[in-house]
Amino acid sequence: MDETFLKNKYRGRLIVAVFLDGNNQIYPLAFGVVDRETDDSIQWFLEKLKGAIGEVPNLGFVTNRKTCFSKGISSVFPSAFHDLYVQHLTQNLHDKYKNDTVATLFYNTSRTYRESTFLEAWRHLLAFPNGSGKYLNDVGIAWWSRVHCPGRRYNMMTTNITESMNSILKEPRDLPIASFLEHVRALL
Repeated sequence: MDETFLKNKYRGRLIVAVFLDGNNQIYPLAFGVVDRETDDSIQWFLEKLKGAIGEVPNLGFVTNRKTCFSKGISSVFPSAFHDLYVQHLTQNLHDKYKNDTVATLFYNTSRTYRESTFLEAWRHLLAFPNGSGKYLNDVGIAWWSRVHCPGRRYNMMTTNITESMNSILKEPRDLPIASFLEHVRALL
């Protein structure tokens, strides 16, 4: 689940929930336009999503670190698991610590399947003197580590799915809202 800015006169946000089907194909499940990304707007979107899909066993969400996503998901889908986009955290690490090695090591650490492999890579991250290990520990290992994920993360480690939707919608974001929504509907 992600959001993108609309560039029309009203400057709203498009929230998109996409998923992978059984053949690993991208399927846009729901979209909504809100004035801005707030606890209330995310709650509204998730309630509409729940009305469409109901209770789903093993449901998982992968989002950015915005707390409004966390609050909304835990409120509307309390049994769903919620992880963070590793790609966003990798970029945050790179921007914060200006170190390609740390960012690459984190990315590879996050994707490990075995605890022993994770622990070895984690020791290397903690050894960096720049504080990146503490930063990641403060984020919470279960939020980004595949091996520590409490749900079924599968291969959902990135925003590429929603980024694909965003790239398709790049030009139409300038349209008036009704025309924009008609364009989105036609794509589906």
